[in-house]
Amino acid sequence: MDVTILYKGRPVRQVVVARSRCLFVAGSPDPVPGASQDPQLVAFPSPAALKLADRKQARYTEQLLQHMGPGLRLELWSQRLWATRMGKCKVYWELGSPPASSGPPPPPRLLPRNEATAIFDFSVFCQELAEYREQRRRTSPDYTIYLGFGQTLSGRPMDKNLILVKLVPRICQLCHEAVQRQEGVSSLDSGGLSLQVSNSLGLYEVLENFLMEMEYPA
Repeated sequence: MDVTILYKGRPVRQVVVARSRCLFVAGSPDPVPGASQDPQLVAFPSPAALKLADRKQARYTEQLLQHMGPGLRLELWSQRLWATRMGKCKVYWELGSPPASSGPPPPPRLLPRNEATAIFDFSVFCQELAEYREQRRRTSPDYTIYLGFGQTLSGRPMDKNLILVKLVPRICQLCHEAVQRQEGVSSLDSGGLSLQVSNSLGLYEVLENFLMEMEYPA
């Protein structure tokens, strides 16, 4: 999964999460990788270390990071991506970019504290992508997930959020690109991951095999 951390629209860290679990934390650098079953730590950069020119932005960003506490945990199981907020800092989430509308914004999606919440369902994505490939769906399914720390994403331009995390499941991106190319057989490779999307190997099977490897590594 590709992770991008943005401060007011500016990317400040990009990380590839290669494990089934990761933990977003503040105040410490990324550690040396350990056992494969340990969560991969992703640290938010310090505003002081980034030397942000906007002092007001730096001060409020630091305050949010101080309230992250134990952090936010992401984990993959049962073909879903689950998020658990463990700190005081509120975290809001959206699947795909929130629609820009002149009407009232939709209700914000707030992650409850110390409770796992499914923020992405790979089986639903696979079904929608198959419908898109078969032209039974006009638009391609969303697979980009946004997490807003301390500020709601509903009705707010994303470049206004002090802390924003963008999550892109790479397996979904690869399958989506294969469908867009509309080839009979698409051979994809990224970071050692090879996939074939064809009539002989359905999208669901590709995703299912990948998820099983992530949840139960050899």
